Amino acid sequence: MAAEAILSLLGERLLDLAVREAVYLRGVNEEVRGLVDELERMKSALKVADGRQEQEQDDLSRTLVNQIRECAEDAEDVIETHILKVVQTNKFSGFMTKPFHLHTIGEEVRAIQARLERISKTLPGYRDICGKVPESSNSNSNQSQQLIRRTLSVFQEEFVVSSEGITREVLAQLMKEEDGLRVVSIVGMGGIGIGVKTCRIHDLLRDLCVKKAREDNFLGIIQPPSSVNNGPRFPVNLAESSKARRIAIHPSKRQVVLEGKHPKLRSLLLFDDYHQNLIELRLSTFNNFKLLRVLNLVRGDEIKKWRVSSEIGNLHHLRYFRIESFGNIIMPGSICKLKNLSTLHIKCDRLTMTPQILLKLERLRHFSVRPFALGMNDNRFRLLFYLKFGKFFPDTEGVYINLPPRDNLKNIETLENIKVGKNFMRNIDAMLGLTNVQTLGLIFQSPSYVEPIVDSLIKLQRLQSLHMDFFSIDGVTIPNLEPLYYCRRLTKLLLRGRIQEGDGPHSSHPVLKFLPKNITKLTLEHSMMWVDPMAELGKLQHLRFLQLSGNSYYGTKLVCSANGFPQLDSLKMADLVPLEEWVIEEGAMPCLRSFELFNCPRLKMLPEGLRYITTLQEMSLQFVEALAKRSQVIDGREGEDFYKVRHIPSIQIFDM
Repeated sequence: MAAEAILSLLGERLLDLAVREAVYLRGVNEEVRGLVDELERMKSALKVADGRQEQEQDDLSRTLVNQIRECAEDAEDVIETHILKVVQTNKFSGFMTKPFHLHTIGEEVRAIQARLERISKTLPGYRDICGKVPESSNSNSNQSQQLIRRTLSVFQEEFVVSSEGITREVLAQLMKEEDGLRVVSIVGMGGIGIGVKTCRIHDLLRDLCVKKAREDNFLGIIQPPSSVNNGPRFPVNLAESSKARRIAIHPSKRQVVLEGKHPKLRSLLLFDDYHQNLIELRLSTFNNFKLLRVLNLVRGDEIKKWRVSSEIGNLHHLRYFRIESFGNIIMPGSICKLKNLSTLHIKCDRLTMTPQILLKLERLRHFSVRPFALGMNDNRFRLLFYLKFGKFFPDTEGVYINLPPRDNLKNIETLENIKVGKNFMRNIDAMLGLTNVQTLGLIFQSPSYVEPIVDSLIKLQRLQSLHMDFFSIDGVTIPNLEPLYYCRRLTKLLLRGRIQEGDGPHSSHPVLKFLPKNITKLTLEHSMMWVDPMAELGKLQHLRFLQLSGNSYYGTKLVCSANGFPQLDSLKMADLVPLEEWVIEEGAMPCLRSFELFNCPRLKMLPEGLRYITTLQEMSLQFVEALAKRSQVIDGREGEDFYKVRHIPSIQIFDM
């Protein structure tokens, strides 16, 4: 089964490449499709071999799969390199260029076919398979069927059986005996906590995956010995140290110096220490890794500005690029030359880059800019940073981009921490082009920009996760968030900034009435609410994760009513400085598993209702010294609140 899955993936990748770039493969299309047909026949033969359950046969199959995978990846490299040359020469604009390019790729593809034919001679059952499925059979029909199946995820069917449908209709679709039956999709199962249970993958399954990856030489891991007896520098020649096309480097106490060429390298993952610069790699050496598809760079030294080399633009095959730095990152304009880039993740304090990024990178699907610290899980780190440097760790300032025409946005699925400024608003209608966006993060520069953006969000039918930051804008005007109620598919929401008028603790203004009913994860930061939000939040039937932080509540008392928060799994409360009393009525939060309290200095005691929540598995008290003492057993004496939390298996207490 493993061999069959690998070859299916390789074959589909080549077929998809051939179809998507057909205009650039005129003249060699038959050779490419011949490779796909050969892989299909080998997949069938390997399926037969897998069924024989013999150790010797299994070892042979593994060796053959590795050899076939090498051929298939070489073929992909040849095709993509050819396409790149075509684009660079303006689609065969030169008179003498076209025959030369076609001859070169034709020879290379035929060489790979010859390698596959030599491998097939040692493949058990291959001749039988070829006898049953001649080369002249309906390969084109099979390929078109594969294309039809793959396009189902893109185009919406007229008839879809959802969880609201009748069971008989689902069974009728599944039991249809049609030659052309392709896919029956069951949708709507989950997302709001109905009908689907989550589970953790067992460690044995993870170990099995790691074992198989090592057997197949899928990923080469380089980690120098921690001993520094041989000097602080550890030179690594990538070509000699690993034959794998994917390499991960984990430095220890010695500085890793990367050298040598690895022309077939596809993935390079560099995991540097955040406080040291233990990996030395000059971007100019990327000419040695021209076929790189995945690149992960982390710069751990405390450099204030990292000017990324313009050589990054030479990695024309790059699909995934992740870059992290403790300071600022200045991205060169050559990043726009990465026409195949699909995912760009940047983590830093501040980012400088061209606002034309979405216009230039037409295949970009995921673009996110995040702060170096990861939010709530780093509260302890943030406070220690404040004590050491006298200032809070900065959040990311986001990045300015210009919205391109609608058609250039249809591939975008993730767009995070984008500044909404004047240039963004000039082409606000282009927001409607984000038809496939699922995760969106916006940082507003003016209160007048909020309402038109929110009105546009209603029309984004696939939007599931939304982050809106209006903390830095004028605090007098409160943004109108009422239209968010109609974002029915929205399940994750983060709001950072004031959301209630400043009428003090006796305010009669409704708060949080705009929250969509299907929300499962909600984070409120710096909301400055005077009215107790728990009354409204407790009505959210599907809410599983709730975080209140950064003065999101200015009141002195919170009440969680009975039967409220029926599905809540995790609760985190941080920096609620005025809070003095917290009441949990019996029957509230019956499913709560994890609870975290951070820096609430005036809270006098833990709520009595905690002892009724029998599902609690872990509790974390951070920088709440008085509560920590009340919840512990010190010198054999139980604290005043210990009886409320004695049933919790894991209690963590952090203090200064």
